[in-house]
Amino acid sequence: MYNFSTATTIGDLATGTYDFCIGVYVADENKTYEQCFSVFVEAGTVVIGKATILDNKVAVDIAQGTAPFEVLINGKLVLQTVSSSFSLDVNHGDFVEVKTAVECEGVFAKEIDLLKSVIAYPNPTTGLFEITLPTAQKEVKIELYGMLSQLISSKTYPILNGKVQVNIEDKSAGIYIAKVYLEKPVALKIVKH
Repeated sequence: MYNFSTATTIGDLATGTYDFCIGVYVADENKTYEQCFSVFVEAGTVVIGKATILDNKVAVDIAQGTAPFEVLINGKLVLQTVSSSFSLDVNHGDFVEVKTAVECEGVFAKEIDLLKSVIAYPNPTTGLFEITLPTAQKEVKIELYGMLSQLISSKTYPILNGKVQVNIEDKSAGIYIAKVYLEKPVALKIVKH
C-alpha cells in the first residue's frame, strides 16, 4: 500500500501486468471512494550501438535507443542529433558517450584507441609495405630493428593519406620490429620472405 502524492514514484517494477486501485477517503462522509486500473509495464529498451574508427574519426551507428541523442567526448557535449548515424573527429584516448532521450536506456560508450589501427600491409612482405597511421602529423620517425634488437635504420618518413611506405627489399628474410614514434610509440612485427 502506498500513500500517493504528485511526487510518488514506484521504481524497479518487473515487466508484467499490474492491477491497482486508488482510494480517496472522504472524512465528512466517512467513506472511501475507489477506482481500479490495470496497466502493463513493458520491458525497457537498452541503447545498442556500434563505433567504427578510421583516420581520426569515429562513425557511430545507434541500432536501438530513443532519439534525440546527446553525444559527449570526454564529458563535454559536442553534438545533439536525431540521426542514429553520425561521425565525429576524435583523438587517441578520447571517451565517447551517447545518451538517449530516455535515461533508463543507459549510455553507449567507447574509448578511442587509435593505436590499434596502426597496421602494416602486406605483412608478410617481400620488401615494400605500408604502415597505416591514425594521425594528423605530416611525418613520423620509424626505427627498424632486427631479431637481435640491433638498430638497422632510423628515418623520418612523410605521411601521405594516413600511410607511410617502407622498403626493406635490401634486407635479408626474417622478422623485424618497426618502432613507430607517434604520441605513444607503437611496435609492429614485420615478416620478410
